[in-house]
Amino acid sequence: MEYQVPSLEKIQSAKYLIVLNGKVYTHKGLSLEERFSRETFIRVLKAIEIKRQFPQKELIVLGGASDKESISSYLQNLAYKWGVELKVIEEPKDTLESVKYLKTLFSNSNESFIIFTSAYHIPRTAYIFEKEGLTPIFYPTNYNYKLCKPSFSIWSFIPDDLYINFTNMAVHEYLGLAFYKVKYFLRRFL
Repeated sequence: MEYQVPSLEKIQSAKYLIVLNGKVYTHKGLSLEERFSRETFIRVLKAIEIKRQFPQKELIVLGGASDKESISSYLQNLAYKWGVELKVIEEPKDTLESVKYLKTLFSNSNESFIIFTSAYHIPRTAYIFEKEGLTPIFYPTNYNYKLCKPSFSIWSFIPDDLYINFTNMAVHEYLGLAFYKVKYFLRRFL
């Protein structure tokens, strides 16, 4: 399934820009930019780019992804560095909790909102949103297929960390999607 960047009309129609946070590292000695996983950094930067084009939209980052300390200051400092403000809601710790939080926020509202997440994460995320009765506009980021340059040489037989990482992400997403499909299937009987 391929996800396209939303049209300008869809972007203009949304009131909220919501980033599903990935990993934020709290280790001492890291620079601001080093604190974010590649996925988080690209998701947030893309949302900041749209926020700068449409300053009236509210930018929200969901998810703490750290049990050790608050990460909101790191995200707010990154946004400030790029000239925008954002709100960080740390309570959701995973995709399902984020969707349930948004359901409470938008259940009695017709407000349109954009979800910024990695393209490979959208199938699982879209499934959960659908099951929870929400229909966000998805803004895909991190198109990893652009990094894949298939070729055949002697080097093809040596494992490449890029493809090992892609395999890890794919397994994580497919197992997560299978888990949620079983969960929502069983919910009908309980």
